[in-house]
Amino acid sequence: MGIKDVSLEAPLSSPCSSLKSLSIRNCTGFETSSLAMVGKLCPQLQHVDLSGLYGITDAGLLHLLESCVAGLVKVNLSDCLNLTDEVVLALARLHGGTLELLNLDGCRRITDASLVAVADSCVFLGDLDVSRCAITNAGVAALSRAEQLILQVLSFSGCSGVSNKSIPFLKRLGKTLLGLNLQHCNSISSGTVELLVESLWRCFLDTGKSDVMFEPPSTGGVFVAVVHGEFYVWWLSINCL
Repeated sequence: MGIKDVSLEAPLSSPCSSLKSLSIRNCTGFETSSLAMVGKLCPQLQHVDLSGLYGITDAGLLHLLESCVAGLVKVNLSDCLNLTDEVVLALARLHGGTLELLNLDGCRRITDASLVAVADSCVFLGDLDVSRCAITNAGVAALSRAEQLILQVLSFSGCSGVSNKSIPFLKRLGKTLLGLNLQHCNSISSGTVELLVESLWRCFLDTGKSDVMFEPPSTGGVFVAVVHGEFYVWWLSINCL
């Protein structure tokens, strides 16, 4: 908690060419100037966790993104409240060929434009979390149309703009998904959840619904449901994952 932002005029040490992973979490005094300096000092970063840095802005993070010449692989920006689509567009453009994990949970200014950029530019992205963002059905549709994407874990938790109209897009995404989080998506009905369960029986489907009980699929595999806050898992002997 004692870490404070620094001035860009401060003398810089020689760049660290060996540092690949950096986590700076919940340091409330760490802001834009410090982040820009990190970019200059650590050009080989591949894994970055900046969760909870609500003081950072697009400007500081853009400096970091432009400085990481090795290609970012895992990026966690959860609860960075001031970030906008501009950052995601730059991230997709600069690191879309290497990015495998992106967490934007709680970045409430992130909209469907970010998902369009991800769909257009990210080739290897397998884990995407846009929980509590300003995502709508249009963003889900954009993801579902991306032929190169092979998403395995996807979270829309708390996205009230995702509704029953997204079911055909979620089904299409479900061809590769192993995990789907739809908790607190209040615009999705229990009936839609039932349809999703029938279609995505290979997927770990976390809906947060407490009033629906589902039967395991007859075709075999692993089926998971969340009922009254408890996880129910059926393992069948045919084609088990």
